[in-house]
Amino acid sequence: MISNTKKTFSLKNISIWFSLIALLSCGLKVDHKTIDKLERYKTAKEKILHHFEDIKEAVNYQYYDSARHAHFSTITHSNRFYFENTICNDRENLKELLILWDDGLIHNENIFGTIQINRDSSIVFTSDYENGIFSGIGHYIVYDPTNKNGGLGKNGNKILAKKELEKHWTYIIEKKFYWDD
Repeated sequence: MISNTKKTFSLKNISIWFSLIALLSCGLKVDHKTIDKLERYKTAKEKILHHFEDIKEAVNYQYYDSARHAHFSTITHSNRFYFENTICNDRENLKELLILWDDGLIHNENIFGTIQINRDSSIVFTSDYENGIFSGIGHYIVYDPTNKNGGLGKNGNKILAKKELEKHWTYIIEKKFYWDD
């Protein structure tokens, strides 16, 4: 009788481990359907860079050239609501970028469905995000002419996977840790 209990217990442990491994590995797969839409991200990048000054004006971006203000390198890190109601406000030519959220090219979730535009002209599109308690796993399409991953993998966060798509274009999966300041 004891041997059956041990056998059941070990089979139960094995099934739990397989479940955990499957759950954790879900966020680590490169989404080829997203990569197949790279041309649409490229079109969005061209539109954003064409209206770069308008976007900076819309968010009242102030340039600081010091190490103390290095976090101001991000011009905007905006979800759909902010993009539509602040950046596109009175800028009809930018409203067509809202389709990025509508078509699922940017994860359409209020907090994590963002586009990040940096002063070095790098752009980070959040294509998917899995939120956890102490961390989250984000999938990003990154355009970065400086090849610095659009700032991903910094501040204690970790790049789990990286796939070069084209010159200056990368698919990155990052584990972001939530810090309580």
